Amino acid sequence: MKPINKFLLVIAVVFTLYSCKKDEQKSPADYPFSKENESVNKTKLEDAGHDMITEMKSMENSEANTVLEAFVNCTNTNDPFGTAMKSTPVFRTISAASNLSVAESSFSYLSKMMKADVSEDPNSFQEVYDEYKGIYTWNIANQVWVKTTSNEFKFLFPSTKTGTSNNASLVITYTGKTGLTPLDNYDGDLPATFNASVFVGTKKVFEIDFKASYNGDGMPTSVNYFIALYPYKYEISWTYSSSAVSLRYHLTNGSKNIIDCYGKAGGNFAKANLENPEDPTDVFYNGNAYFQVFNIKLAGNIDFKNLYAAEQRIEQKDLEELEAYTQLAAEINKYMDLDLVFADTEQKIASVQAYPILRTVEYYDGYEHYTEKEGDIEMKLIFSSTDDSPTTLETYFNVGFQGFINDLNSFIVELNNDYELSLEPVDYGK
Repeated sequence: MKPINKFLLVIAVVFTLYSCKKDEQKSPADYPFSKENESVNKTKLEDAGHDMITEMKSMENSEANTVLEAFVNCTNTNDPFGTAMKSTPVFRTISAASNLSVAESSFSYLSKMMKADVSEDPNSFQEVYDEYKGIYTWNIANQVWVKTTSNEFKFLFPSTKTGTSNNASLVITYTGKTGLTPLDNYDGDLPATFNASVFVGTKKVFEIDFKASYNGDGMPTSVNYFIALYPYKYEISWTYSSSAVSLRYHLTNGSKNIIDCYGKAGGNFAKANLENPEDPTDVFYNGNAYFQVFNIKLAGNIDFKNLYAAEQRIEQKDLEELEAYTQLAAEINKYMDLDLVFADTEQKIASVQAYPILRTVEYYDGYEHYTEKEGDIEMKLIFSSTDDSPTTLETYFNVGFQGFINDLNSFIVELNNDYELSLEPVDYGK
């Protein structure tokens, strides 16, 4: 029998990286099944996909994109930092943005300032900020930036490419944390707060915000970072302690949830323990996860330590393939819950369960052709408490979602045309 612990390692990675939001007060496994039939619930799933594409298109056409395009147009026409900065690493980092698409360069120009290589002079984030702060005003007649000495870091420019007044502004603020750092050959400050906000008049249309906390060794214990093209906001938050780590991604339109993904893993994450663990359970004990699009949530939790121990016991029995994977599937279902639910009504659309399968594998040894049976785990959907004919994930999602796929591929075409990308369309039902 081939080793089967690779499957458990995949589960560990998925739950560690993609588990979602604050700890659930109630497990989705305890939710009652929806009273709607499978066809109605599938329509609701596809509707959530349509809504997501609609929001993505709306975000692309937001006012913020127009203003950012105008700002990048000015910086491409005339470098605001002048020739004095051309040999410095921070200039090379920022100026590279001018060769990118407008959408990407907008973010790069603003965010890469705090990510700049500071291995050469100036040799700290604070020094970069202090050296180049000032008020940069776009001279519309001469198409150049004019710098005025100031304790502020601000750009004044037109809000559109053809604008005739500097009615937009970009304001950058920064504070650093001094002390020990985990970076080699660097003893400067670490970013504690960074903010870059774009205004049209007094209306804030775009923002990048970064906040971080550190322990005594300079290791970050919490990080919150977001990019907002108002009213849209994409936020990433991360926490770390020796006993738990968490990660969350969240995209919203005002108070409306679009995508929300949070994960928390419990274990022993002390620095010394991470260096040479003997097996995964020395580090990772358990986790909970969810991924939500609008009102549809895929949520679960795992007792990885006990599941891994059970898998090891199965390995030692030297069982036939089918029997080994039958026992493993039972242990997965015992120690892992995964459910597709409606977030608002707390009703289950389906539960995900592990099932053993045998697949035929063909291979050649020289000129000889061989086949053998190989065990594996397949995830299937249970749609009610009395469901005795579970459906595979592939079967379920291969039918009934063509409208969403058409919308998605149409959006991919628009992105490729607008930003000179080469994204591949999604093949469906093949």
